[in-house]
Amino acid sequence: MKNLYQFTIVALIMLFSCTSTEQETVTEDKDYTQFVDPFIGTAFTGHTFPGAAYPLGLMQPGPETGNFSWDYCSGYVYGDSTITGFSQTRLNGTGVTDLGDLLMQPFSGEKRDNLHSKYDLISEEATPGYYAVHLTDNDVRVEITTAPHVAFHKYVFNKDKSANVLADFQSGLVWSKEHIYQHILANDINFEDEKTISGYTRRRQWVEREYYFVIEFDKPII
Repeated sequence: MKNLYQFTIVALIMLFSCTSTEQETVTEDKDYTQFVDPFIGTAFTGHTFPGAAYPLGLMQPGPETGNFSWDYCSGYVYGDSTITGFSQTRLNGTGVTDLGDLLMQPFSGEKRDNLHSKYDLISEEATPGYYAVHLTDNDVRVEITTAPHVAFHKYVFNKDKSANVLADFQSGLVWSKEHIYQHILANDINFEDEKTISGYTRRRQWVEREYYFVIEFDKPII
């Protein structure tokens, strides 16, 4: 009886402890995302990226600093001096090159031959589901977040210059520079109205795939 009694007491203590912990978990509102650093793995060949992502979501918008070779499986290497644009899909930590669809690059003022932009490293910030940076050459503040099926971009241009966005439907993350001109098998682009572009693309890199898209601006583009 003594052993049984001791066991019962231990079981009750464990039960009370579990109940108490569960109540604390329910009532205590902790933001565990504060412990997440999206820049982990972005240097050298870690093949991760610091852009916005949603659990099990279809969109992973973020910055690109390069788009071909094994070094750029995720399209981003921490410490690179320029950002080439912001694509909407990404593989993360795979060691295989693909995705990087629909590259957008905002810029203030006149169009240049090369719209790659240096950026202010101090301004670069990333938290789960959010990324921001200031493009110094393009004179634009960029903020990005995402929902399960939609990427959201916010561009703050120099108010004294014209606001422009380059939409590159040819770009993608590929094995070599030559593949930039070979990986698109078919595409179609339509201007639905003065604020909306829709389209379709079929491409082949790691796998052959196709996707449909709609890009909607908050101001007229045509």
